[in-house]
Amino acid sequence: MPLSFSGKIAISIIKTSCQSSHDESLNGLFQLKRNGKINMRNPRRDSIASTINHLVQERAQLTVDKHLNDTRVPTTYGPTSGKSGC
Repeated sequence: MPLSFSGKIAISIIKTSCQSSHDESLNGLFQLKRNGKINMRNPRRDSIASTINHLVQERAQLTVDKHLNDTRVPTTYGPTSGKSGC
């Protein structure tokens, strides 16, 4: 399934960001704040990895839900064994 224009732009931005990142910047701290209070503090590398893992898991869960509800499943990684072609 070909990527949409916005999908191509997003991938281009991600590639550029990854290529221009240095290990020092990825080892820096990411802080999640609310009203000035720090709620979470992790190395940026860990926060990025955790976010990617979460997004992959959520996408997989939505695919399983679609299969269980007998609805069409988008061809995310190629053809599926069931109904496809969203």
